[in-house]
Amino acid sequence: MPAEYAYGSDGNLLPTRLGDGTPVPPVPSLPLVEHLQRKIAPLALEVGEREPERVNLLLPELDPRHAFGGYITKLQLAAALAASGRRVRLVTVDSPARPPHELASLRAYDGLRDVFDQVEVAHRPEAGGLPVSPRDRWIATTWWTAHVAHRATADLGAPPFVYLIQEHESLTFPMGSFAAVAEQSYRLPHRAVFSSATLRDHFAERGAVDDPHVVIENPIVDPGAVARDDLVRVGPPAVLVYARPAATEARNLFELALLGLQAAVAEGAFAGYRFSGVGLPEGHAPIPLGADARLTPVPRQAAGEYRRLLRGHDVGLALMHTPHPSLVPIEMAAAGMTVVTSTFGVKSAERLRGISPNLLGVEPTVESVRDGLRAAAARTADLDARAAGAHVRWSRSAATTFDAGTLAAIDELLS
Repeated sequence: MPAEYAYGSDGNLLPTRLGDGTPVPPVPSLPLVEHLQRKIAPLALEVGEREPERVNLLLPELDPRHAFGGYITKLQLAAALAASGRRVRLVTVDSPARPPHELASLRAYDGLRDVFDQVEVAHRPEAGGLPVSPRDRWIATTWWTAHVAHRATADLGAPPFVYLIQEHESLTFPMGSFAAVAEQSYRLPHRAVFSSATLRDHFAERGAVDDPHVVIENPIVDPGAVARDDLVRVGPPAVLVYARPAATEARNLFELALLGLQAAVAEGAFAGYRFSGVGLPEGHAPIPLGADARLTPVPRQAAGEYRRLLRGHDVGLALMHTPHPSLVPIEMAAAGMTVVTSTFGVKSAERLRGISPNLLGVEPTVESVRDGLRAAAARTADLDARAAGAHVRWSRSAATTFDAGTLAAIDELLS
């Protein structure tokens, strides 16, 4: 019996019945037409000549519970622009910001200590309009905020919006309306800030890169300097898996990662290892891998605990079926792990090695993931090579990502 699927409220396919006939509890959803319409609905603007000129950075929401690499980069950009003298306002379009005391935890991230002292925070008005100057500028950070920003610039007769492109987002949907509208966002008049040269080159292959544009590197969570002696283990060696089974995170190839890992375990590649899975839902049971091995869920980590988690593992498995190299594999490599990650178009194995020789790029197949894991296991004892590979060629701080030259280039896009 084939599995059955239906669309969820976010446009992703969700299973309703498994292949063995087991029903999957339904996920509450809004009608998709209404949901899509609301996602891209324009802001009501209240234009005033006396309003100060602002840079409006559009976010879906402002909630520490959903903080991740790309999310933090948006806030780091806002903080850097504010520190450079721009008046910046964060505008949430999906849901209001959490109360100030709940946002305090975001200050622990690099570059965000003073962010809420530097920027304004507003939400899509329920009534009336968002006060704006006719000279306001706009930054979009997702495909749907790109539609919102485009309409705002059109209403104001302003220059094209700046688009912080951190992924080819239409690839994160099944083929359908959401994918089509996401793809449309890249054809709207804009000035792009790409969050990696690989992602820029992916769009360039499609003739979708205009000048001027800017390329940045999202800063990783820096695990700190790693020397050979730091990689000596007292206990058993360990594998850290980026395990994200939700349909909205399908690009992380959870099923493929698990099958490849089970195949490597079956061949004896990881005898005596322990296995940790970060990204699994809270309360998820350990996952059998065969040969008495189990993938043990690790709860969501704050930045400090996450650094310690990275430094406590020897092999990483973090797949990404999109053109961005992804921050998690790079963070794993920076901690001295040998990391199996997946290739995609211009994101070749050679290009990943250019970031760090600790990155083993493999094709997204069960066999290739298995073979990559076997090679990673064989490299566990090569502490010198792993320590050398921890010197990743990638930004480790917001100050590096948004240095004076990059900020000047982004400021030029806004102007």
